[in-house]
Amino acid sequence: MPSTSRMTTDAEVDALARELSSWGRWGARDELGTRNLITERNRLLFE
Repeated sequence: MPSTSRMTTDAEVDALARELSSWGRWGARDELGTRNLITERNRLLFE
């Protein structure tokens, strides 16, 4: 049976990085990034 797997191209990786990036999610001046998701409730849940 022939293999159906293939290597991902650089262009595909770049496209996925752009599509899935959270850059700018909380505005242009945001400096915390995903730390914005850490709420007091979440912090207490995972202590």
